Amino acid sequence: MKKEQIYVTIDNEEKRLRAIEILEKAGEEIKDDSTLYKCVDNHYNRLCINSEGVWTLFCITNHKGITLDQLEALLTPNYQVKDVILSLDELKQQAEKLGFDLVEKPYHPKVGDFGAFWDGNKEDETFGFLGEIRNQQLKFVRNDGVPFLKIRKLTEEEKQKIQESW
Repeated sequence: MKKEQIYVTIDNEEKRLRAIEILEKAGEEIKDDSTLYKCVDNHYNRLCINSEGVWTLFCITNHKGITLDQLEALLTPNYQVKDVILSLDELKQQAEKLGFDLVEKPYHPKVGDFGAFWDGNKEDETFGFLGEIRNQQLKFVRNDGVPFLKIRKLTEEEKQKIQESW
């Protein structure tokens, strides 16, 4: 059954408020000046979708009458979105399938970022928080006041090691 083929009788205040809640939660459009927002009306009490595709109580219809519980079930998706963790390559492939290009933005460090600091030799990297950014050659100042030439975000493996060492 489709939402365009049903109506719900709204004959008391509790049903009116619950109908508004169900429709708003489902992201459905309600006619702005609908009596649904005002009060229960004995003459116009059939909630349905009008010819413009908007929910209203101003309906005369011979569609199938359903309850608010049935309306909620009809408008609530019957699937659950699960967390999906994809690698960057997998994300790029998904974007490509959808006709988009996934573009990596360059990292712009901000004060407070945690990262790896170094000057010229990556073996001399140290970790810490970025305390200050200067307009000098050694512009990235770690929170302990030591300036460095470069900073980068941590890899997932580095983050995991730090997390495990806590």
